[in-house]
Amino acid sequence: MKYRKNKKWSVAELLNYDYFQYLDKSISALVTTSRDRKIYLAAGEIPKSHWARRKLARIWLNAMRKEMPDTSLPGTTFLTVNRIINWSIAGLGIILGVLYGFGVLKYTGTEAINLLIAFVLLVLLPLFFTLITLVMIILRKYASNHNQKRENPIIQMLYQKVTKHFISSEQKRRGAEAFFNHISIRLKKYGSTPAWIITVRLQLFAVMIQFGSLLAVLFSGGFHDLAFAWQTTTNITPETIHNLVTLISAPWHNWASNGVPTLENVAGSRVILKEGISKLNSDNLSAWWQFICYSMLFYSVIPRITLLLASWAMEKISLLRIDFRDTESSALFRRMTSPIINQDNENFIPDPPLRGETENENHIAEEYHPDATFNVLIPDDINPITDNEIRTAVKTNLHGKCNQLLTIMIDEEQDISEWKKLIAKESILLMQEGWQPCTMEYLDYIKSLRKAIGNTQLIVVGLTGSISHETKKPKELDNDTFNDWRYQLSTLRDPALESRKMIF
Repeated sequence: MKYRKNKKWSVAELLNYDYFQYLDKSISALVTTSRDRKIYLAAGEIPKSHWARRKLARIWLNAMRKEMPDTSLPGTTFLTVNRIINWSIAGLGIILGVLYGFGVLKYTGTEAINLLIAFVLLVLLPLFFTLITLVMIILRKYASNHNQKRENPIIQMLYQKVTKHFISSEQKRRGAEAFFNHISIRLKKYGSTPAWIITVRLQLFAVMIQFGSLLAVLFSGGFHDLAFAWQTTTNITPETIHNLVTLISAPWHNWASNGVPTLENVAGSRVILKEGISKLNSDNLSAWWQFICYSMLFYSVIPRITLLLASWAMEKISLLRIDFRDTESSALFRRMTSPIINQDNENFIPDPPLRGETENENHIAEEYHPDATFNVLIPDDINPITDNEIRTAVKTNLHGKCNQLLTIMIDEEQDISEWKKLIAKESILLMQEGWQPCTMEYLDYIKSLRKAIGNTQLIVVGLTGSISHETKKPKELDNDTFNDWRYQLSTLRDPALESRKMIF
């Protein structure tokens, strides 16, 4: 499996990237911090551009996979499974399309195929579904551009009813919901890419069905005797039908005249039920099958192929738009780009001379990256914590530095003025006493904050324990309470929202 060194990412590489981040959860923070810092220093200077985060992720992934063979990575498995799925989708689509086409063209030799029904089922119905698909894609794109909620409310309701009916244990229900939230967050961190991956496969399936139906018509017309006829009790004349046929055949009638029935063919294929088709000319009855083929090609197959190619292009574009602003990637980039702090004396640990050959170059490496700058929101009723303690905690816990420390009231209307002071490209640390329960009002506050600052800006909820009587400082939050906070925050399904224990 080849990995490109340019800015492009594939789905397989994203799976490997997620896999290595998952493995890091079982490794000590001291180990990952030192390791990731060395990876960054060994990579050389990273340009501060739009692609910097993608470049950092690429450097880290390439460094991590040096120690692991390709065969053990999920990306390699995905490529194999993806090929099997694509071929299976294509094969199944063709089979179903062929069966569908033969079913529509069922001809006994005594009763002609109804031309209107065949045209509706083989041309108009596929075209209708193509247009419906196009409208759904446009509406979804419009909703995404206007930051509307992506979760389908119907799916949400069905999920809640299913879990409530089949999972009686509250603990198991919370576990299932937490898993569902986790999957939702992981999908949303890569924007529209997962949706386009599914869309491409659905369009491939639809293309193969249309192609299979066209093959069935071609085979039936080439190797069987087909007879199409039209009938009506109204005053519709053959001339009207011929004019309509000429209009429909506009894309091909100038260069494929055999695909357009003549006025004589139209008039000669009108059937009266009580008289049957025995008295009609067989050439007129069979003149329609090529018209059906061309109609399927131009109004069914080509539009669906166009939609497939457009979906495939959008999948590639969505991969280019991934900016790795999720919480796990942000934490990784802070570890890579920020100097290591000695936990005992809170001083920088000198970087090893991996990147710069001179003392000046190594000194430059000990500067914080802009992405690691935090604006801290501090509730007015939180247990007293000094500004220096907060700055130190940000250094040691988040590998970052503080910019502004703003006092808030945890009230949307009163805090809007403070939100306006937040700098767009800097992260946000929202302090909170974690030993208190996470309420719906607090979740609503975070929703309002997210709506005000946009979808990409990182929000870290820094959770403290109660004040220690001995040290007069906040204690470390216990794991059970912290996990409950993580569960409650996961219900927001925000890929740029992180919860952290703040150790002072």
